[in-house]
Amino acid sequence: MPPRNRFLIAVDYGTTYTGVAWVLTDGSEPTLEHVNLVVEPQTRDPKMPSMITYSPNEGSQWGSGIGQGAYVLRWTKLQLEPPSRLEALKRLKHTLEEARLLAFDVSASPDRVPIPHHLVCTTEHIVTDYLTHVAEAVYKDIREKKRALTLDEFVIDLMITHPSKWDKRAKNITFRAVNEAFRRAFPRMRDVPGTVRLGTEPEACGHYIMSSALQAGLSALKRGQCFVVVDAGGGTVDLVSYQVDQPFPNFKVTRITEPSGGPYGSTRVDQHFLKRFLPKRLCKEDYDRLVNADRQSERHGSGPHAIFTSKQHITLEKFQAIKHGFAGVPKEDFLELPAGFGQDGNPLRGDVEGHVRITADDLAAMFKESVDGIQALILEQLTQIRQHKKLPAQAVFLSGGFSLSPYLLKVVKSLCDRRRILLLRGKQRRDDANLDLAAERYRQTGWADVAKGAALMGLGIGCPAPPQCFECPFYIGVLIAVEFKDHEHGEGQVYTDTYDRKRRARNHIKWIAAKGDLITHDEAIEQTVKIRRKTTENARLTGSISIIVSDQGGSLSGEIPAKSYQTWPLDYDLGAMDARDLTPLLQRVPGENHCTLELNLEASLNLTSARFDLTCGRTVDLQGNVGAPGYRLAHVEKFWSEV
Repeated sequence: MPPRNRFLIAVDYGTTYTGVAWVLTDGSEPTLEHVNLVVEPQTRDPKMPSMITYSPNEGSQWGSGIGQGAYVLRWTKLQLEPPSRLEALKRLKHTLEEARLLAFDVSASPDRVPIPHHLVCTTEHIVTDYLTHVAEAVYKDIREKKRALTLDEFVIDLMITHPSKWDKRAKNITFRAVNEAFRRAFPRMRDVPGTVRLGTEPEACGHYIMSSALQAGLSALKRGQCFVVVDAGGGTVDLVSYQVDQPFPNFKVTRITEPSGGPYGSTRVDQHFLKRFLPKRLCKEDYDRLVNADRQSERHGSGPHAIFTSKQHITLEKFQAIKHGFAGVPKEDFLELPAGFGQDGNPLRGDVEGHVRITADDLAAMFKESVDGIQALILEQLTQIRQHKKLPAQAVFLSGGFSLSPYLLKVVKSLCDRRRILLLRGKQRRDDANLDLAAERYRQTGWADVAKGAALMGLGIGCPAPPQCFECPFYIGVLIAVEFKDHEHGEGQVYTDTYDRKRRARNHIKWIAAKGDLITHDEAIEQTVKIRRKTTENARLTGSISIIVSDQGGSLSGEIPAKSYQTWPLDYDLGAMDARDLTPLLQRVPGENHCTLELNLEASLNLTSARFDLTCGRTVDLQGNVGAPGYRLAHVEKFWSEV
C-alpha cells in the first residue's frame, strides 16, 4: 500500500472531454466508493470539455461556457502524434495560406490588433495551459471536500492515461504537460514530487469494471469466460480483452490480449460534418464566411492548431444534439445556422431559410468511418481471444463518451447479436430493456469510467500498480558545427570553414533530450545524431565530440551561463585503423580536395544513467553489438547520481 498522507490524482486527458478522479490514501484500503470525481465547474458534468481560448470574452477561458466572439481551440490531443508526410504538407499549405491574414499595420495605430497568443504556442503549451485550468479545478474540489486538511501536508501522486496505440512523442508531451500543469496548481509538488505512472485507457476502464462488476452486469460471467472492453472516446477508440479468474466474492480478471485502438472516436463524425457535409450544403460564399469570417476580422490564422471561429463553434455545438439523438431510424432534422447564413435556402435539397436539412442517410454517412472502424477493432479482439484461448467471447462492454450514441450502440449490438455475445454499457440494470439506458443516468455514473479506473489502477487496487515513470533530470545535447544564421547564432560563434570557405557556427547544440522528458522502466530515450567531419586522406583522423549536460535549455550563444552545464568529451582516433577498412568510410567531395567522414552518436538515456557510443561505418546497436564494417570509436556512461 502507498504511504499515509498521499493524494492520488488520475488524469484522463481526452480529445473532446477530460476526466479527473482523486483518492486520499490514509493507510486504509481504498475502494471505489473512496474515488472522488471532479465535475466541470460550469455545468457540474463529470467530465470537462477539452477546449480553451486565448480570446477575451465574457464567458470562461476553458471548458464549458466560452463566450461568443472567441476563437476556440479544440481537438488539440489529435495534434500530439506526428502527422503523416501528406498531413504535414497539408498543414504547411494551410499555414502559408493563412499567413497573409497577419498583414499587420506597422504604424502605431491604437486599434491595431495584436498577434494572437495561440500563434506563438506549441501544442505542448496549449495542452499545458488547458490542463492547468483542470488542475486548478482539482485543487478547488479537494479543498471543498476536505476542508479540514492542509494540502501542504500531503504528497501528490499522478496517474496518467493514454490511448492504447500512441506514439512516444504524444506520450512524452502529455507526461510533460500534466506534470507542469499540476505543479502550477499544487506548488509543493516542485519541492516534494510524488510518483507518476502511465497506463492505457482501455486497461483503466477494465479496472473500473472489475471494481463495479455487479453494477456493470458482469456478475453473470463465469470463471474462464472472456469479455472485450471497448472505450469509445472522442478521438480514439481503445480495446482490450480479459478472462474471468474469479467471479465471486471479488471479481478478478486477467488481461489476455494486447490493447488495440484507432482514430474512430466521435470527432471523426464532427470532421465529416464540417469538412464534407457543410461544403456541399452551403453555397461557397456562406461556407467561406462560416470558416474564415471571424479570422479575417480578427486578422489571425490558425497555425498548426484546430481553431474554431465563434460561428463554427456555435454550428458544431448545435450539431451535437442532432448527432447524439441519431438512432439510425428514418428521420429529418433541421440545423439552425448562425444569423445571416443560409438565407437562400435551397428548396431542391429541402433546406429552409437559415437552416440546413440533415437526413438519416446524411448522418449514417457521417458515422460510417467510425462505426466501420469500431466493428473491425472488435472483430480483431474476438479473433485474438479465439486464437489465444480457443474460446469465444461472452460479452462486450461498451464505455466512454461515444458509447452514449444510440446509433453506435445499435450497430455494436447487431454485431454482438449475430455472434450471440452479450453487450453491456455503463452500470447495467435488470430493467434496462434492450440496453437502452437513460443517457442522463449513464452520463452521471459511467461516463468517466477511465478516470475512476485509473485511480484504482494507480493505487494497485486489484492489480499491480504500473511502474513509476522518471523525468530526464537534465537537458542533453551534442556540440556540432552548422551553417551560420544571423537570427540563430551569436557573432562570437561565426568562423570560416578552412575546407569549403563557408561561414559556420561553432558550438551549436543539437538537443537530444529536454529536462522533464519521459523515461519509463522499459523505454529509454534513444536517438542517433549523425556528425560529419572534414579531412584529407593523408591526415591523422583524431578529434573529440562534446556532450553537453545542462540544467537550462537554449543555446551556448550567451543563453546558458557557463557554470550551468557540464561537458563530457568523446575523444576518437582512427589512426590505428587499417587503410583498407578506413578508405571506404571516407567520401570524397566532388571538385574539392577533401573528404568527409560520417560519425554516428548513439544516445540512450534510461532510469539510472546516460550512455553514449560514437561509431563510424555501420551503426552499432545500443547493446554495443558492432557489425562489420562498423567501428566503435568512443564510449561514455554516467549514472545520474554522479552528475
